[in-house]
Amino acid sequence: TVSGNVQTNAGTHTVTVTAATDSNFTEGTIKTADWTIAQKTITQTNATIVLGSQLTFNGEPQTKAVSSVTVDGLSLNSNDYTISDNAETNAGDYTLTIVGKGNFNGSATADWSIAKAEIENVVIEQNNFTYNGTQQSVTITSITANGKNWADLVAGEDYTVSGNQGTNAGSYTLTIAGKGNFAGTATAGWSIEKAQLKITSDASGTYNAQNHVVV
Repeated sequence: TVSGNVQTNAGTHTVTVTAATDSNFTEGTIKTADWTIAQKTITQTNATIVLGSQLTFNGEPQTKAVSSVTVDGLSLNSNDYTISDNAETNAGDYTLTIVGKGNFNGSATADWSIAKAEIENVVIEQNNFTYNGTQQSVTITSITANGKNWADLVAGEDYTVSGNQGTNAGSYTLTIAGKGNFAGTATAGWSIEKAQLKITSDASGTYNAQNHVVV
């Protein structure tokens, strides 16, 4: 009889042969031999890695999901490999690595990314000023990007701003443009109204048949 000659998993196995009563060998004689099933090797060319949905910057650490892995058409379970370099926070391009374990060895990589958050709207604290002869500036109170209200973004780091200062009476348009983890633009209109002209004088005089000038 033969036992131990049918296996599934990679590793070293032992086959046992026991002489039967009606054989030409001494009954009960047992012989063994070791044999192996080699691990399946994962390579960049034979592995297909399917990743989860696209991630977009949200200010928090995010993990890229691996939906499935196949090697030469053979589907792997999640316990057949480990994943590294699949967690990041900032927008950018990254590469994750899977490494085989158990019945598999070798490795393969897959590129993934976190997209920049798209700026959608900007809110300013005050949108109407009155001419006072000096330069006046509007203050940004919040910015909406990717459906989230951001109140703590930093000008020059997260976005650039233009059209936020003016001196003369007129209409202006503030424009912000995303940078770093943000993309896109948003605008907000504001104005400086004309000042009311006022005349004040405490001068007085006495008639002297000549022109008097008030300054």
